Parts: sequence; structure tokens; C-alpha cells
Amino acid sequence: MHEIRNFKPRLYQQTILHTCSHNNTLVVLPTGLGKTKVGILSAIDRLNRYPNSKVLFLTPTKPLANQILQEFKESTNIENIELFTGTVVPKKRKELWKEAKIVISTPQGLENDIINDAIDLKEISLLIIDEAHRAVKDYSYTWI
Repeated sequence: MHEIRNFKPRLYQQTILHTCSHNNTLVVLPTGLGKTKVGILSAIDRLNRYPNSKVLFLTPTKPLANQILQEFKESTNIENIELFTGTVVPKKRKELWKEAKIVISTPQGLENDIINDAIDLKEISLLIIDEAHRAVKDYSYTWI
């Protein structure tokens, strides 16, 4: 069984986790109130319910990906957590994917792997998108 360690979830995080366990969820909280911890709790829940699956955690920048990797390592007993960024060559990512339980990546670090069928998206039971508001471009329109 995968477990949390080194932190005790707050009541609102447990409530959000319950929602995440049953529905697609967009978590909107101010900075510093534990959105990443909710993601970690969700990952643990999902891997315990679907032990042969993987969790994919997308984040927009390499520094955030590294930070999230450290949070997972400090806050869980999960082994096989992998970081996929452009610094990991495609052949190595393909090998790491096979054993990984959690993959933390930038979208760019995974895009070609998806295009080239180097990873199987059917293995993913949970997708977490950090900074989801940055997933769309901010368009400005000129009306005439």
C-alpha cells in the first residue's frame, strides 16, 4: 500500500480528495494552501485502487517539475517516481516509463513520446495538470 508521510492532510484537503476520487476536478486554491499535496493524496488513492496503473503529473516548467518530484519523495513511500524533461533522452524515457508508477513531466518532455508511441497512455489512471490556467494561450482580440 502506498501511504503519505511527513504531513497530515487538513480537513479541506481531505474533502477535496473525496471529490477528486469520484469526479474530474479543478482545484482552485490560493498559493500555499496545498494543491500539490491534494495531487499527491489523489495519486496515492488512485495507485492504491489501481495498482497496475500510472499517474502522470504535468507541470509547465522544469523547476516546478523538480519541486513536485521532491514533494512526492518527501511525502510518500512510493518508489519509481520519474522526472521526464528534455534533459532525459527519449530512449531512456521509454525505459523509465516501463517501471514508473508516477511520471512528473513538462508537456514538452512528453509530447514526442506520445507522438512516437513510446509510452502507452492507456496505463494512466490519473492525470494531474499543475498550473492548469496556463494550459491555454491568452488571446487578445481586436473587434472591428
